[in-house]
Amino acid sequence: MRISSIYTQSVGPLADGVIKLEDDWSNEIEAQVLFTGNNGCGKSTLLRGIAILWEALGIWLSTEQPLAPASNTRKWLERWGGIAIIFEDFNLSSDDKIKIGLFMVQMIFFPK
Repeated sequence: MRISSIYTQSVGPLADGVIKLEDDWSNEIEAQVLFTGNNGCGKSTLLRGIAILWEALGIWLSTEQPLAPASNTRKWLERWGGIAIIFEDFNLSSDDKIKIGLFMVQMIFFPK
């Protein structure tokens, strides 16, 4: 399982849009990726976003409840407009290869 793309909307200093992790020539998903840029451009924010989505998914899978209002995970996600990660080569069985997405949208994680 590899991350094929990351979508951001109002996530810290990152521009709204998509970050594709595919090779431009072969369209294969890269085995290794290096994020570079000036201080404050969003490298750490992007990695934090991936980690926080994993944590939020784990909390939701174990409790089947929205994130608690006092949780640090929720506080971070509330700062952002939205973030999504698309995985490729996610094998549910030996014959199936599908894409799976993790999305943070307030309607799912945060009750009104």
